[in-house]
Amino acid sequence: MRAGALRKSGTLQRRTESRDDYGGQETLWQDVGPVRFELQPTGGHEIDVGGSARSQSMFTIVMRYRPGISTAHRIVMGSRIFNITNVTDVDERHHELDITAVEGMSPGQSGSVGKS
Repeated sequence: MRAGALRKSGTLQRRTESRDDYGGQETLWQDVGPVRFELQPTGGHEIDVGGSARSQSMFTIVMRYRPGISTAHRIVMGSRIFNITNVTDVDERHHELDITAVEGMSPGQSGSVGKS
């Protein structure tokens, strides 16, 4: 991986669950830290959410290895949210991660940008 390819920057966030004042479960996103990455579009599709069609764009995100990244994380770049669906440690050498992500709402994930 060439450092010059990592032109995009964003914030890595981790999903946490907590209880609201009424005992309901609430999803919060906590900043983990800044990340630099390469963003490669790989396709897209539409999903049916409550009777209305929503589009999702799929991407591969390439970044330097960082331990602990999982599907409980997302990357926020300005107003764009990339929900992580898969993380691959390339050649298991702890140098580079290939992350599959979708932009747009995913089932079970909140689409809002925010911090706890």
